[in-house]
Amino acid sequence: MPRPRHPVADKNQREIERNLINLGFIVRNVSSLPVSRAGCDLYVFGYSRITHRVEILAVEVKTPDGQPTASEREFSQAVAALASDGKTPLVYATCAEDVLRWFGAI
Repeated sequence: MPRPRHPVADKNQREIERNLINLGFIVRNVSSLPVSRAGCDLYVFGYSRITHRVEILAVEVKTPDGQPTASEREFSQAVAALASDGKTPLVYATCAEDVLRWFGAI
C-alpha cells in the first residue's frame, strides 16, 4: 500500500525530533517524501558508541499502539538485506530512547 500523498506525522514525532536534536543528533524529517525516496519518517545522524563512528539511522516513528504498514515492513526488509554487519540501520521508535539504544547511548 503506498504512502499517503500528505502523511500525517505521528503525535510523538515532533517530541522525538526535538529530544534528539537537543542531545546533539542531526535529524532530517523525510516523512513527506514519496516512499520510494525515503521509506521512513526520519534520518538520524550521530556518533555510535558501539561502532565508534558516525552512523545514519532510518527511523520510522510509531505511536505505542502503532503497527508497521506493509510498505514499511517491505522497506525494513530491504534495508536489512543491505546491512553487512547484521545490524539493521532502521528502528521503529515510539520515543527518543529507542533511537538512543541503537546508537549505544543508553
